[in-house]
Amino acid sequence: MKVFILAAGKGTRLYPLTEEVPKALIKLKDGLTPLDFQLKILDKFGFNKDEIFIIGGHRFEALRKYKDFQLIFNEKYAIYNNIYTFYLISNFIKPHEGFVVINSDTIFSPVIFENLMRAKKSAMIVDNVKVLGDEEMKVKVRDGRIIEISKAISPETAHGEYIGVSMYKSDAGEIIFRKIEDYLREGKGDRWYEDAINEVLNDIDVLPIYTQGEKWIEIDTLEDLNKARSIIYDLQID
Repeated sequence: MKVFILAAGKGTRLYPLTEEVPKALIKLKDGLTPLDFQLKILDKFGFNKDEIFIIGGHRFEALRKYKDFQLIFNEKYAIYNNIYTFYLISNFIKPHEGFVVINSDTIFSPVIFENLMRAKKSAMIVDNVKVLGDEEMKVKVRDGRIIEISKAISPETAHGEYIGVSMYKSDAGEIIFRKIEDYLREGKGDRWYEDAINEVLNDIDVLPIYTQGEKWIEIDTLEDLNKARSIIYDLQID
């Protein structure tokens, strides 16, 4: 199975740290970056370098030191939101081929990833413990399926937060890509890829894989970065 790490964004909330490097290459501890951390996780679970695709955009040249992996340049990273970065995956997989997607600014316990790999269907990792606010990418679940994903979901009615790690099987990817194509034709390139997924949840089965309190963090702000630095060695990669 192929893994696609989405690393094209500008990370403006972390300026000036992200002026010269993408958010995936911010230093955590002892030179370790979020991308390094994710690659260690993938190595632990047996993924080889030919199966790992890093899709960059902002400060793409900084990613060239990972030339042993599959590097993809999103030339439209400054025009579109991450929906186009996700869409580029369609150029590198076959019909009905399963794949994993990881947002490059998220670090997470290996237990979380192990649980994702065990899923028999398409699945998203969902934090079912965190107290939610308005900014989180929230989900609703019914009968063991994700039925809605959106930042607009009320925190009071949400069942958790999507953490930016997911897997798609069978024809789920093709269905999502077609919806993204609709968005791009309609001039909706400013949307999140989760918006496209939200519109096709009646057509695909996506399971929630809950974190159950396992540690993770999405690094959007300096506060997030400090938290990531404080938990990085608790995640026990090796």
